[in-house]
Formats: sequence, structure tokens, C-alpha cells
Amino acid sequence: MAVSVAEYLGINVESGTHIFPAVSGKKAKVPCPFRQGHCDKVSKGNKPVCSVRDGSGTLWIVCQHRLCATAPKKDPLTDYQVDVLLAIGKTIWVDDATKDEIAVKKEVPVQTAGRSASKADYVMVPTPRLLSRDKSGSIGPVVLEMQGGGETSNTGLLTEMVAKWEQEPNCHTNLSTLVTQVAAMGTLETNAWRRQQEQFLYKGNVAVNSFGRLAFAVGSKLYDYLMNNLAATSMQDLRNANWTLALVGISEDRLKSPGSFGTGNSIYLRVDESRLLFTSYQKFVQALANQGGIDSELFTGEFTQLDGKTLTV
Repeated sequence: MAVSVAEYLGINVESGTHIFPAVSGKKAKVPCPFRQGHCDKVSKGNKPVCSVRDGSGTLWIVCQHRLCATAPKKDPLTDYQVDVLLAIGKTIWVDDATKDEIAVKKEVPVQTAGRSASKADYVMVPTPRLLSRDKSGSIGPVVLEMQGGGETSNTGLLTEMVAKWEQEPNCHTNLSTLVTQVAAMGTLETNAWRRQQEQFLYKGNVAVNSFGRLAFAVGSKLYDYLMNNLAATSMQDLRNANWTLALVGISEDRLKSPGSFGTGNSIYLRVDESRLLFTSYQKFVQALANQGGIDSELFTGEFTQLDGKTLTV
């Protein structure tokens, strides 16, 4: 395992741009390049690493605001956020959708019986203009969740390395320490999915029962993790039919192709056409439940009785 810094305060460390260390602290207010507002990490005294690369060079986002932030809730969307949401709208609805055909609301409460409301990252709806073009009846409202990445193991090691770079003379032009791979670190796809799974299950259920759908925009590593776990399950492709669940993979775009999204000297991302799944929400949930399979040895072997004796089953 190994991890290296990919973006520092919104700047791609491979872009050739000078990178100046951020002065962090509780009163520090450094603008975030991906949303209206300041960098949360800097204001908390942490290092403003937006994303990292694993040992193979694959991107893994480590900031909750990097892919498409929802906070501050009442602030207008940035051009970057509009580009992300437009790309997703074109993917799940029609590829020639325009900005005036898509409307969104941030951090929308999702009510469920017997528990406090959670919040959907976005609710995305087609405008009347887009609905008037819908000949198949396949365009409708969606709950849109964003999960570009998650945590890494041994994060303190990366923090120490970044802190070392920040103290070096002429560090803004010499990035050799900053881009060093840190061994004994790895990306935690299991944790990222585990945190989202419960919300995924009931938010999706509420969306479908409310005559809508669930769309999940996820980083490429998380998409691959999910699909590898479901490799033995065949799910019908419903992209051009009445799908109720969409998994939309997001990958790095080194070419900055048309339709990609980024800002300034950041890494550019795109919807990955090779990582798309349109299927039935209920069938996907069933596929998740069926991952366990059968373990014929689970209830056999030696057990310790509560009186201290051994029982062999």
C-alpha cells in the first residue's frame, strides 16, 4: 500500500503550478476552489489535501467538499458545481440536456417513519422544458448522493509528510517531498461504503416510494469496489428503460475533455461511461443482501459452554 498527495488546496500537484503552504488555524479563512465558502480543513488546523493517489496512481478524494459540495446550503452554486450537476443530469436523462432544463435543491430532508430525517445531498428535477421533450416517460426526479472517496489508513503519516514539505525552503517550487509516496497507507473503500450503506438503503426506498429514483455519483475506486462485490450477480441494464437506481462512476480526466469538470489548476474529472449502472433499486438491494452466500462450516467446530466445558458440533 502507498498513497501520495494529488491535490493541495485545489491545485493538481502535477500541474507545474507553484503551490504555497496554507496557514491553518481556527480563524484561518482560505477560499475553497470548489464551492462558495472557506476550506474546512484549513480552519480546523488540518492540511488542505483534497485528493490523493493510491499506489497505482488512481485518484481517491479525501475531502467531503471536493466532488460537489452541498454546503453552504443557501449559497449559489459555483460554475464548477453547475458543471458537475449538468454532466450527471445529461448522463441520467438525455445527453443534450441544458442548464435551463435541470433544477436542484441542496441538503433536502428525507422523512422516514420512526426516525429523525436525514438529508439527501441533492434532489434533482427536470424543468417543464425538459419534460416536454420526454417521449419515453423515463425522465423524472432523483435523489442524488455524492461519494467521491473517503478516508485513508494511517492518515497521520501523510499529515507529517505535508507538514515537513511546508517547512522546507522554497517549498512552493520544490514539490519533491509533497509528492512522495507514503508507504503503509491505503484507501478505505469498505469504510466509505459502510458509512453510506444505511442511508443508501432508506433514502433510496423513500425516493422510489415517492415516485422518484436514486442516483449515486461515486469515485472510480468506490464504483469498482461495489461492482467487484457484486460480480456474481447479473443485473439487467435498464438505462433506456424504467430504471430506479443509477450508479454513476466519476474518474479523472487528464485530457480535460469536453464535458469534464474542474477549476483553475485542479485535477479534472468526468462521468466515466465505462462505469455506469442503471438498474432496479429493489434488485440492487437484493443483490447486496445476497452477497453473504452460504457457509456450511459457520455453525460447526468447538464451542465453549458457559459452564466452561467444550462442545463439539
